[in-house]
Amino acid sequence: MTCVRTLPLRLDVVCGESPDSYIEALGRRYRTSTAGMLSILGIPPAAYVNTLLLKTEPSAWRRAETAAGLAPRSLSAALGAHIPTEVTRLWSRGSRFCPPCLAESEGRWRLSWRSSWTVACRRHKVLLLDLCPTCSAPPRIRIASGITSPPPASCTHVTKNTPRSCAADLASATAPQAGREALRVQAWVDQVMEELAGPTGERAREILSDLPVVTSWLLRSKHVDLAPHGRRYGIDASTTAVALDAAKRIYAEEDAGIAALREVIADLPDNARLPPPGLSHKQWTAMSQRFTNRYLRAADPDLAPTDRMRFLSVTAAASIPSASTAGRIRSLPQVFWPQPAGRLLPVAGFGPELFRGVMSVCVLVPGAVERKLARFKAALNPRLNASHISATLQRFGDLPGGSALTSVLEYVCRLAAYLDDNGAPIDYQRRRERIAAEPIDWERWHDLACAANAHPGERGPTGRLLHIQRHLHQLLSGSDLADPRHPLAFRDSGDRSRTVTYLSAMPPTLRQALSRHAAELLADLGIDEPVTWSPPTELADGLNLPGIDVDHLDAEELRRMLVDEQRPARQAAEILGVHLEHIRLATERLDWPAPNWSPQAAPAAWRREQEAARILTRALFEREYLAARRSLAEISQATGFTKRMVTRRARALGIPIAPAAPRTFGIDEGWLREQYVTNNRSTGDIAAEVGANAMTVNRALEQLGIPRRPAGVESHPQKLVRIDRRYPADIRAAVEGALHGWHRLNRFQIAMAFPSLETAAQYLSVHQSSLVHQFQRLEADIGDALFVRGAFGRRHRPTARGRALLNALDRPHINALLRTALGEYRHEFPDQAVLEQAVIDTATRNPAGPLRPFDGIDVQRITITAATAILLRDLIDHGAERTYGQEITTRTGLDGGTVYPNLRRLLAAGWLTSWPEDEQEWLAGAPPGCGPGRRRTYYALTEDGRRAALHEIERRSRPKQKTKRRL
Repeated sequence: MTCVRTLPLRLDVVCGESPDSYIEALGRRYRTSTAGMLSILGIPPAAYVNTLLLKTEPSAWRRAETAAGLAPRSLSAALGAHIPTEVTRLWSRGSRFCPPCLAESEGRWRLSWRSSWTVACRRHKVLLLDLCPTCSAPPRIRIASGITSPPPASCTHVTKNTPRSCAADLASATAPQAGREALRVQAWVDQVMEELAGPTGERAREILSDLPVVTSWLLRSKHVDLAPHGRRYGIDASTTAVALDAAKRIYAEEDAGIAALREVIADLPDNARLPPPGLSHKQWTAMSQRFTNRYLRAADPDLAPTDRMRFLSVTAAASIPSASTAGRIRSLPQVFWPQPAGRLLPVAGFGPELFRGVMSVCVLVPGAVERKLARFKAALNPRLNASHISATLQRFGDLPGGSALTSVLEYVCRLAAYLDDNGAPIDYQRRRERIAAEPIDWERWHDLACAANAHPGERGPTGRLLHIQRHLHQLLSGSDLADPRHPLAFRDSGDRSRTVTYLSAMPPTLRQALSRHAAELLADLGIDEPVTWSPPTELADGLNLPGIDVDHLDAEELRRMLVDEQRPARQAAEILGVHLEHIRLATERLDWPAPNWSPQAAPAAWRREQEAARILTRALFEREYLAARRSLAEISQATGFTKRMVTRRARALGIPIAPAAPRTFGIDEGWLREQYVTNNRSTGDIAAEVGANAMTVNRALEQLGIPRRPAGVESHPQKLVRIDRRYPADIRAAVEGALHGWHRLNRFQIAMAFPSLETAAQYLSVHQSSLVHQFQRLEADIGDALFVRGAFGRRHRPTARGRALLNALDRPHINALLRTALGEYRHEFPDQAVLEQAVIDTATRNPAGPLRPFDGIDVQRITITAATAILLRDLIDHGAERTYGQEITTRTGLDGGTVYPNLRRLLAAGWLTSWPEDEQEWLAGAPPGCGPGRRRTYYALTEDGRRAALHEIERRSRPKQKTKRRL
């Protein structure tokens, strides 16, 4: 290769001229070939034009510029300014051309014609030609061979069959007129090229780097009007112009570009949207952020909810995920924050615990590379599964209007972006690891509750302390208490309801005290964080979220319903048209009235203890008790505290208490021992005889060293009675060491005279089940069966052991003993008429089927017991009045457990009608300062029910021996 230092003949570079065209023109000036001119200029030889343009080193261009007498970088500047190879491509199959331009420039070729994206000449308003009209080959693929350079604007293509070039005059070729669309596209391409060197060069670089893939994708998707012709030399200028026009609309203004992509996506045959059908994963991930953002936002309505969050396609920041979101876990509670949860929670169809757990897991999804939902839930809340997440999101999509899901997903994406940019002031993961399962003990809770004028409840594993421990744990760490693995987990729905109900009605003073305790707990752990935190409310601005802002609920209206009228929270939710959880969140703002505790209640007693600790100091005891010799009783009278409290306080302060002098009760020891031990008299009987109280007798027994019997029922006189051994063993077994043994014997004797236990129970005015239990106890005491149970058509009868017992009870001396033991409470034996009627009643019953219907009375017939008969008589007597269960109980003397079941039986059988108390009367009956409580239900006999009741009462009316009520 011969390289000259400088050439004598000079030639200027035409603006925008391709370096190979300049070298060819310079060769014609020196009457040498293009290849020879390359050697003269010091440029390595090249067989193809693209090789020359793309492979030549910058130093070679510097030598050529010096040799040709050109200004520095004339050739390489032209190359870089017009066709930057790092962001676009040269047309691999030669060069397009504009015949009028070739004619005007005397055959000089523009470098821009070699670009794939140059399709028209804006000056002459023609489409560029792709092929030589004579040989149908693209010009300027190879460096022209021969001794001299070819004529200007001639075709240098050499066919295989002939050794000569085509040599057709391309400047005289006819080019088709370019349409306005093609000219607009060319203007857009030229503008993008010019922007490369300006402040928006990055945008232009992105567009040019995307164009090869985008245009090919548009052609394959058949979204352009002209399909590729499958020609040997690729796509012509007209087809390229159409593809570029579609690409231009994609890269137009943001909204217009998204709309254009949405039209393309709508025509795609494949339901899959990611990556775009027709693009490989490698091509998709290599696309610019501008294209992927617009494509994702255009495809958003067709994506699954989890993909919409992963790709952030519901927001303007849509992008391909490229990072892990595991670090976000530390900023998330296991259950969503209460306030934003209220904004997201619809009125119905969602369980609060599951909903809040799912929403927290969803915040891990935006921008995550990981696709499997199981990974997200396992990292934050293992109790959930993938179906919980997908089903919850699906329910949002099913809500009326159809926009709730999009708003919820956008809120989640905004929240995730906020946490990534700003973080949260609370490290929930650290709290979950470090906060103990029981963040408060009983002593601390007792003092804290009493100081806030709240009752601490009973000390035990299921008391109020458990509710408070759950409250503190969720307040501090956001733990999911529905997870059975949590130490404080809810055991069942009832357990959860009790906790939520108690915490909802917590007075503000107690809530504030618990918040202070939580702050102290964090300080003890060395955690410098606020007790609670909630995402900014501005994240929800402009979104149509399905829930409500609980702060906007009318607090006065809530107070009226929940506090004044004591309505259930569920009823208040129905009235206001919100979710029950919204009511429970709003109740935390209510100022619940302070209870008026009795002096014996824990809060009042605690305050009394605190006052005692303040007044009954050690100095007071040393001054008054030790120095002044005043008694504890005198100190008690002077301070107003009980003697027991004064004594307990003195002992707590270490004050020595002088032993009390022994007291005498004036009761003779021998007499007391005889009465208590020998005669088995009770302390109450002895106290009544000596004119004292039972406690005085008890203290005398203790002081005199007389062994006391066990407290309670074991010391009852009936348990201590002993019968002479001349009485039958079964009598002694039934009576000795038992309560009411003589009663059971008396009832057994009477029951055996009746044909069935049912008729006996009616005569004795007791329930049949009571007789069954009493006779089972009697058989257990005696140790053998006493009677054979009756069946339909067969009366019950005593066994041999039972007959012997009945014979013994008929003996005069045993009968006299029974009368003495029972006194006025003994049941008289029924007369013959009663027994005969019982036999008739038993024979007419049909327990195997329903009772025989009434004649002409349209109600269901039911069995009428003694209690039912009493109830019917009362309803007949007060038929003109409306009545309710408590009134019937008061009038009849029947207990509620008998009255209400019978009312339900009569109502179901059609004998009664019922109606609830009206609203005005219900509210008017509330005591001052209290809610109205439960509504009454009124009852009255129907017309047919009254006729049926009169029929049954008349049938049952017969002479009956008056009996005394049992104990």
